[in-house]
Amino acid sequence: KKKYDEVRILINEFKYEEERVLKDIDLSIKIGDKICITGESGSGKSTLVDIITGIIEHKDIQIFSHGDKVSDKVFFQKSAFSYIPQNPTVFQNSIKENIVLFEENIDEDKYSRAVKLSKLDFVDELKEKDNTILSESGDNLSGGQLQRIFVARAIYSDKSILIFDESTNELDSETEQEIIDDILKLPQAVLFITHKEELKKKFSKIIHLKNKQIL
Repeated sequence: KKKYDEVRILINEFKYEEERVLKDIDLSIKIGDKICITGESGSGKSTLVDIITGIIEHKDIQIFSHGDKVSDKVFFQKSAFSYIPQNPTVFQNSIKENIVLFEENIDEDKYSRAVKLSKLDFVDELKEKDNTILSESGDNLSGGQLQRIFVARAIYSDKSILIFDESTNELDSETEQEIIDDILKLPQAVLFITHKEELKKKFSKIIHLKNKQIL
């Protein structure tokens, strides 16, 4: 998998139904960066990462990798970012398939590492272990259990930049802190959206969105 050590993203402005949501965005991400994205509800945090990762198509986004402008933005966004949104897709397949996303040649060492770092110990208590099939909406597991599966999905993807949008907010405080501590030990760049003050302190960089801009 291609690795990206330095990425810069420029967004002049983004409007939604003629209302300006973001403006003058200049975001640099380097390998190993641990960045917390904060801001009041509605400040554009999720919109920003949706544009960065290509979930929202925006023709005016400019992406630079190692100083060179990226021409194939769609390919870059798919290959560089792993994004766990607030409501990730649940597949009616096994827990393991939900983590590896149906990869044919599963890297078992990488899988075991993702399971360990996301604290998926509850899987051992299930009758079918990680072969347990998830229901259509995943409601045969708790919200916290699902979040740990999604965190494992991001870690297993092994992309250069991992983005988490309130991805641990349904966990108990102790488990949440342990998982974030482990995520912050990963070599990849990590962008983490949260409003929790106790979590912000763990990150080396803080991006605060206010008045549609990065402060």
